[in-house]
Amino acid sequence: MRIVVAPDSFKGTADAAEIARAIATGWRSVRPDDEVDLVPMADGGEGTIDAFAAAVPGAEPVPVTVRGPDDRPVRTAWLRLPDGRAVVELAATSGLPLLDGLRPDTAHSVGFGQAIAAALDAGATGLVLGIGGSASTDGGLGMLLALGLGTDPADLVDRAPGADGLDLVARVDARSLRALPRGGAVVVTDVDSPLLGPAGAARVFGPQKGVSADRIAAFDHRLTRWASMFPDVDPATPGAGAAGGVGFGLLAWGAAVEPGASLVARALGLRDRIRDADLVVTGEGRFDAQSAAGKVPDRVAREAFDLGVPTALVAGEVTAATEGFAHAVALRDLAGAGPSGDAEDALRDPLRWTFDAGAELARRFREHGASGAADERHGDRSDHVLARAVLDATAGPDATVGLDAAAGPDATVGLDAAAGPDATVGLDAAAGLDAAAGLDRTVVFDVLDGAGSTPTSSPHPFLHPVRTLGGIEVSATRPADHEWHAGLGFAVPDVRGGTAGATNFWGGGTFVRDRGYELLDDHGTMVTEHLGPPDGDDGRRAGDGTAGLDHALAWRDQTGHVVLREVRSMRWAGLPADAVDAGAAGAVRGWRLDLRSTLTAVDGPVSLGSPGTNGRPGGGYGGFFWRLPRCSDVTLFCADGDPGGVDESRVIGRVSPWIAWSARFAAGASRAGDATLVLVPDDVVSAADPWFVRVDDYPAVGSAIAWEDRVDIPAGLSVSRGFRIAVLDGRLDHAEAAAVAGTLAATPL
Repeated sequence: MRIVVAPDSFKGTADAAEIARAIATGWRSVRPDDEVDLVPMADGGEGTIDAFAAAVPGAEPVPVTVRGPDDRPVRTAWLRLPDGRAVVELAATSGLPLLDGLRPDTAHSVGFGQAIAAALDAGATGLVLGIGGSASTDGGLGMLLALGLGTDPADLVDRAPGADGLDLVARVDARSLRALPRGGAVVVTDVDSPLLGPAGAARVFGPQKGVSADRIAAFDHRLTRWASMFPDVDPATPGAGAAGGVGFGLLAWGAAVEPGASLVARALGLRDRIRDADLVVTGEGRFDAQSAAGKVPDRVAREAFDLGVPTALVAGEVTAATEGFAHAVALRDLAGAGPSGDAEDALRDPLRWTFDAGAELARRFREHGASGAADERHGDRSDHVLARAVLDATAGPDATVGLDAAAGPDATVGLDAAAGPDATVGLDAAAGLDAAAGLDRTVVFDVLDGAGSTPTSSPHPFLHPVRTLGGIEVSATRPADHEWHAGLGFAVPDVRGGTAGATNFWGGGTFVRDRGYELLDDHGTMVTEHLGPPDGDDGRRAGDGTAGLDHALAWRDQTGHVVLREVRSMRWAGLPADAVDAGAAGAVRGWRLDLRSTLTAVDGPVSLGSPGTNGRPGGGYGGFFWRLPRCSDVTLFCADGDPGGVDESRVIGRVSPWIAWSARFAAGASRAGDATLVLVPDDVVSAADPWFVRVDDYPAVGSAIAWEDRVDIPAGLSVSRGFRIAVLDGRLDHAEAAAVAGTLAATPL
């Protein structure tokens, strides 16, 4: 087996190279014959120079002595790269570990500026500036003073170059600043925070530098005043708040900001090194809600996911959801296990426990395989097929369609008496197709109960796998990036009502206003109460080529109380070729699904919301959602967009009479191939909801029921949303997609 170990440093305790070696040594103690490739990582903070030194042959450390954050001299080094660029690391010159005690008012970034100046004096043709781990909240004042910034008073660099100096400076003169090198300067940072406000440098990072809660507003005011002296620099720029505002200071100098883990990953050739791996192990000291915002574990996991390689996590402490990882081991859990365990020993002796973590992962790999964590997380839990939808793949629009009688035990499709409170639910053999009919049947989707989801994924039923008639799989479930994403279904991340007050029926972290995502104990569950053909229907309609199911669900909050009841109706049929090309009538090229969800408030008013309604820009997801599998060569269309395709920004958060997704799909055991999905709202209310589409981060389409404003449901009343969907083999252009959308809009099932 080939294992790649690519952790960040465990800040304040061990560097990335030490952590990687300890994990590898622990792994080899259990599996000595495996090939282990060490790739120490960094994201702009501590260890950035070490990562570049390991990645770039011929890189040379250049010693330098600078003024530390508390004025004591610091002997450190910057790194000269063979191409003439210099790598300078703030953590090594003005970092928090260089202090004996926190100094929120006087700690400064002068030393970082001095190291940059030394690299310029040595002829650096370009700069790579890692700015994680700052000791100060000085907005980059000290650094800019060391680079020649003129100020009034002129003696500020000696008198008060830290946060206190922000109160004293009356005027700045940027004309005296050192010039950028001809190759420019790239700022490598692990955060995208703005300088000011609820997500800014003072509020988010000030406390770790010693700013007390009652002084956060005063520090934010200091930075606001400082920002006003550079009217051409936007303090809301992502990364401006990094390193106590040093990011803003570098923007004022003319540098460009880039996510640190991404830049280091490219320099290390990480993607090529994990391409043929069986498992990737990453980690950091504390895995929390900020870790998914581009830090090392997130970057490594994304690279591995793109290549289909499972990823394991090792962290000193884990306080956020880890569903995207095949395995997760926390050093505090290992150290604290047993009656004589002490979790604090993980901090005292991190390398010992990191060794144990590597050994523990190797044992899990030996027993379960790289993907065995799914079994480990879920125990004996697994999804159950409640119903299976089939179509005749060869006949025309009058083809027999319905439910597969062989999907369940004893020729029963659906639920048995033990599955829920209704002992009569389920579909018998008469509701589906006769296996002796000799038809070339295609299973176009399964209805799964969601029992395989972890509690923090808010278990709920969904459709998966959804397939084209040619067998191409166009849905995904529990991907490494968001384990709570499950096929095609309907879910809402913020439901207010019932005994619990607020419930997450989406899964994963909950977005909390002014704080961001947090893993709370607020996850609900959707439970099947009945699944069967529509009233008066036997589940198949040979006459009009349509089949249907009605799925009744109880939305139970974390206390078990039923907050909402849902009826999810599904109708499906073949889609004739003349829906696309009037001259090609006869053969079925695709099929269609009409999907509607009706939510009823059970015993009190209910309010539906989203991260968007709680303050996250562009995060209004919730409602109809379809997680797609890995795709390539994606073309996205909308009704009034460019005929050649549009960017996701043209669609997300906007309304359109239809959208289409055309791409090459490759997922699971199904064959790879081209397919197109066309989606049309079923009514004017559904059409008023903005679309939620992701292409770059992950593939998904949906519609947002509460994009910016909450949706209130009075007690006993209902809201409903419906969509008509075409699933076709092959690529469609804009005109063909529009024709399919027109057919869907004109003919409901």
